[in-house]
Amino acid sequence: MHSSSLKTQELNAQVQYRLIEELSASEQRYRELVERIREVVFRCDGDGKFLFLNPAWTALLGYSVPDSLNRRLVDFVVEEDRDTALHFTAEEPSEQESRDGVELRFRKSDGEWVWLLLAVQADTSGGRVGSLYDIDERKRAQQSLEELNSSLESRVQKRTAELAETNRKLGAEIEARKQIQENLLKAERLAVVGETSGRVAHEVLNPITSIFSRVEHNANNWKDFSLLLGNLREVIGDWREEHANATFAQYLANKNEDGVAYGDEDFELLDTILERQDVFQQEREADLRFIMKQLQRVIKIINNLRGAVRQNRTVEEISVIDPIDEAYEVMQDSLAKRNIRIVKDMAPNLPSILADENELIQVFTNLLRNAMQSIDEKRHRGGCIETVACVSGEMIEIRVRDNGTGIPKNDQDSIFNFDFSTKDRGEGTGMGLGISRRFVRENGGDMILESSEVGQGSTFLIQLPFAR
Repeated sequence: MHSSSLKTQELNAQVQYRLIEELSASEQRYRELVERIREVVFRCDGDGKFLFLNPAWTALLGYSVPDSLNRRLVDFVVEEDRDTALHFTAEEPSEQESRDGVELRFRKSDGEWVWLLLAVQADTSGGRVGSLYDIDERKRAQQSLEELNSSLESRVQKRTAELAETNRKLGAEIEARKQIQENLLKAERLAVVGETSGRVAHEVLNPITSIFSRVEHNANNWKDFSLLLGNLREVIGDWREEHANATFAQYLANKNEDGVAYGDEDFELLDTILERQDVFQQEREADLRFIMKQLQRVIKIINNLRGAVRQNRTVEEISVIDPIDEAYEVMQDSLAKRNIRIVKDMAPNLPSILADENELIQVFTNLLRNAMQSIDEKRHRGGCIETVACVSGEMIEIRVRDNGTGIPKNDQDSIFNFDFSTKDRGEGTGMGLGISRRFVRENGGDMILESSEVGQGSTFLIQLPFAR
């Protein structure tokens, strides 16, 4: 009996010794792992004082581990961020806060500060365990980008102010010239000068409005593309981390909850971004050409205005389809934004005409804008604008129809008069139709309101002679 008891004690001693050896080995492996990683690992007591720090603390901030123990974590945080640090170390952070962590500035031993991501959670002893991850490069890049944006905004404001001052001086110069003309010309000539000035202002508004719509469309597309770029940054971040840990191949082979490999998922995202980039680049090139063309129109109009003369006409043999297509391109973004359906019915082999193409672009742009605004007033979701071109005798007839609000009979005889508008103040100048009809007549044709019914829409007819 005594011999059996001794054997049992020896066996228990051997088991305990073996467990102690395995525990020591496990603890040694864990300690080596903690000491080798670049991320700071720490443990604090209930007052936020360090009880443990791995060597990454010294590598990152320059303080020795022995000197830092028994000091509070918040003592190393920049003063402006200490309240946030206290919340994370002295109080119980929420589940969301524990998962996302908090970005804080820590003071280094040389006096400089660095951005670190603090993640912390409570342990069983009432203290805290957590980690600190270096995000300084990303944060400083983000701050640089914000400063750059602020600088660009300031420069834009300055240039806008300069442009406003230039416009003010230009307006003053125009007024001075008009004053001189008032002393030299008769009342009839003064009326013509006033009409011309209004026409120029109206012409400038059209290309500027088109440019604004196109830029607004680009801004909306850029938001969607930026989301894809954000996803790409996350993927690259994952790849860097897996590559650093030598587990990149394993990461690509792992599958998500739907059974799709992470590699397939990431490469599909890259393919999507490349495809979107191609489309995005093509659209940008087309948009830049469009904006350049509209700016050239504005420059030409302003140069003519500064010279206090009417717009120089360039009469040449053209196809009437070209200014119609150009006008639709000018209005493309505004029409698409309102989901207005476009119908173009052009007879084949239309004869060419002899006209100033820029003037006809202005004519059709005015008609399309009026039709769009008429549909807007009706709040008609099934809005439609139809353009039909055909031959009638020795004339080409172009009809522009809409299903908007229509024009009341009492106003139909006045719509081509200057300063008459059916729109609210600020929405119309009363110049568009009068200028358009004058342009058509100067090109040898005529323009009339063929039909209009309140609540049903309107049809304008433009007649232009063949080139001879």
